[in-house]
Amino acid sequence: MRKVHNKYFLPAITTEDCIHKYISLYFEHWYILSTMLS
Repeated sequence: MRKVHNKYFLPAITTEDCIHKYISLYFEHWYILSTMLS
């Protein structure tokens, strides 16, 4: 039971981490662009 749990639990953490990094990078990029344009 523990192996099955870890098998699905760990990739979920990794995916969430990647999403958070992607979102923060996206907003950082958008912020820089908006300040440059205005």
